[in-house]
Amino acid sequence: ESSFELDLTAREVSVEAGVRLRLPELLLGARESVDFAGRIDAVGAVKGAPSLSFRTNGDGTPRSRALVRVSADGQVDLTGESAAGGIVRVRDGASLRAPGSITIDGSSDVFIDGRLASAGGSVSLNTSRISIGQVPAGTGGL
Repeated sequence: ESSFELDLTAREVSVEAGVRLRLPELLLGARESVDFAGRIDAVGAVKGAPSLSFRTNGDGTPRSRALVRVSADGQVDLTGESAAGGIVRVRDGASLRAPGSITIDGSSDVFIDGRLASAGGSVSLNTSRISIGQVPAGTGGL
């Protein structure tokens, strides 16, 4: 198994509605936000799901992060702490489909209004808070 250190330098990453991507694996990452409104279909083959670690600030403190990974391969291990601030939005009408795995990591919030499909695979959702059902207005989390 391989390990990769990610240095998220983009502040924001967005994929607009109408964009359709078909590839074995895609990783979208930013310091503050990933906003996804398109469609990703993971097709083909990828071998050796890596372990992903995240570069810290120069003083060793963690950075905020927002990450979306869609893959025809298995789930990855995410290592390293994160600071509050990263937000992932999967917009209404968006679609993430993968036979292997989907990983969504927002160090503050994750909002999913679109569709996640991983028949026979796995979905990993990481965020600071998970709220299920009817929650008070303004409640953060997934």
